[in-house]
Amino acid sequence: GTPALSRPMELWPQLSVLGYERGWWSDESDFIKKYVNREEEIEGGGSALAELHTLLTSTVMIRRMKVDMLKNLPKKERHNARIRVTDEALKDEFDRSMAILREGRGALGKLAREHKKECDERKEAAAAVDANSNAPAVGEDSNASLQT
Repeated sequence: GTPALSRPMELWPQLSVLGYERGWWSDESDFIKKYVNREEEIEGGGSALAELHTLLTSTVMIRRMKVDMLKNLPKKERHNARIRVTDEALKDEFDRSMAILREGRGALGKLAREHKKECDERKEAAAAVDANSNAPAVGEDSNASLQT
């Protein structure tokens, strides 16, 4: 992973050291106004974050992919682990936590929403199977009795 954090304010300490001799990012208050608070207008009407990204990639940021650097690294494997929670208090706590996660806009929120959708689909499928197994077979009359 990268040692740089993702928010512009978190980048300031590193950028001030890296750009000190070259005069890049030498004034913290200007940096904060432009890239953190986004108070200054960008020439051409572009985004301050896009401008910062362009500046970073053209000066101090190097992006390397694992596949290019570690040729022998096996492909990533993902596995699902299904866990049945039987303790009602833990189940309620899990449900509350998942509801909070689903409200998020990031990757965890997306995963939590996908999890909810999958659970709902499994419940619907199980309910349909149960309904079909309790229904009379085709041509069978549930009210008919066998007479001999």
